[in-house]
Amino acid sequence: MAPHPSAAPIVLLALLCAFFAVSQAVNAAPTGASIGNLSTEGSPNPTPDNRSDPKGTITTLIIDAVQQDQFWKAYVGNITGRLSLDNANGYTIYDWALSSTSKTGRVYVSRYLAPAFDNVTCANAGNVSAEHEYFNMTVNQSDNIANTFNYTSHDAFTVGAQPFLADTCNSTATYINDSRQTMDGSQDFQEVLLQDSANNIIFMTILSTNVGYDNETYDFQLIVPESYLSGGALRPAYTTYYFFTELSG
Repeated sequence: MAPHPSAAPIVLLALLCAFFAVSQAVNAAPTGASIGNLSTEGSPNPTPDNRSDPKGTITTLIIDAVQQDQFWKAYVGNITGRLSLDNANGYTIYDWALSSTSKTGRVYVSRYLAPAFDNVTCANAGNVSAEHEYFNMTVNQSDNIANTFNYTSHDAFTVGAQPFLADTCNSTATYINDSRQTMDGSQDFQEVLLQDSANNIIFMTILSTNVGYDNETYDFQLIVPESYLSGGALRPAYTTYYFFTELSG
């Protein structure tokens, strides 16, 4: 059995490389997605430097460290599937394979099994604050949700039939080739903070078939919060997230 995360000095960032297999009705609201897990990995523990200084000395040091973040995890992967015309029993009258090079759409991730996708808005500060509390994040920490999604730089998009103008919601973008992207509206792998009518937070990323954070090609990359503490108490398990897609082409 794996140790509880509280036993580890560094909580590893989970990178789940997933292929999403999707059958989606045309012009439908976001639908649940099937996930195939290819790998989950974390950062290696670097070898520590050392010194042996003589007695009677004072040594001034500059210590540089990169520590795996304990409040976030990431999901990257690709989309497979089809667009279909189905009835209520799942019978298909016609369907279309997704293009391998020009598929468009969005991936939605939420802690909630059934978000109200027919009534979605940009996430507001109050609900982001509630999410901070759930994940035991403080207002001043640099890696909280508000400080991570501290841009309003994203393309226009729709959720079901509801349009969102460009640059209206809090957003960020994950890295390409190990480097931060310039947030000028042209960045790939845009991620946007949304909420539904029940104040449930939804993380949405716009599909961008492109070279990703590690020079491999992905359709999507996104980050979501994680913590083994809630209000100072240990969680019994890692946070469960539900995945939804909305596709075209």
